[in-house]
Amino acid sequence: GVNGIDCEAGLTTPDEREAIVKETAMQHAQQVYILADTSKFNQQYLAAIHATEQPILITSEKARHMRHFDIYDNHFEILGGK
Repeated sequence: GVNGIDCEAGLTTPDEREAIVKETAMQHAQQVYILADTSKFNQQYLAAIHATEQPILITSEKARHMRHFDIYDNHFEILGGK
């Protein structure tokens, strides 16, 4: 999982080694999914996780009711919460 999702910073985690492991896993995956609740949105941490292709975010109905969620809807493909 990721610790933070932000439209400018992208996917982030506090640990650089963890970011490298996650990037490597993403490079070997056919499709990348990120499962995230509302606590992950609008959060930025030190280490960016660079995905080779855009991951699909899976989230809850509660996330869709967050203020400014439409910004994420424009940056990511989102499943769930409908």
